Amino acid sequence: MAAYWVVVFRLADLSKKRLKRLSDLHPNASKEKAVLGITWTAKEDKIQAAVNDDYSSWSGVIGNHASSLFMSPKKFTSKVSALRYKLKCLQKLQKSGHCVFHHDPQNHHVYVVRLDSAVWKVPSFQKQNGDRQPPFKGYLYVGQTSKHPDDRFRIHKAKKNGKPHPYSSKKIVHPHGLG
Repeated sequence: MAAYWVVVFRLADLSKKRLKRLSDLHPNASKEKAVLGITWTAKEDKIQAAVNDDYSSWSGVIGNHASSLFMSPKKFTSKVSALRYKLKCLQKLQKSGHCVFHHDPQNHHVYVVRLDSAVWKVPSFQKQNGDRQPPFKGYLYVGQTSKHPDDRFRIHKAKKNGKPHPYSSKKIVHPHGLG
């Protein structure tokens, strides 16, 4: 049975730019309170590492700036339960005056890109789809973005210095995206 954990970290050594952005997002935060990060994971090895104050397996802000656990990780049997708890924790921590860095899916869009049939020849695409060519003829790429979906598609298809944009899906959407 799958397990999901919600984890709250103390963050340290954040850049002035990131601290300014966080303080703009949390105008009622107290400067005396710890800056925190909150997230969820389904990877037990990451939880064990975090309990031992090892954040090397974590990516992004947590991997670069976590200094210790703020609360013990809490385990759930469903992703929905974990996400509901994360939201409750976030609200409680913000109410108590903490700046909290977190990924907010409510500020994101899910987008779907139609792909041409030649995408099936890409080994990573085949692997992601279980190496079994589906019985239908259409292929799709599903992504999530904080940008407008049209803007994100333009990034996927854009070139920078004659090469695919650094933030595009270089092997899938850039060469095979139709719209």
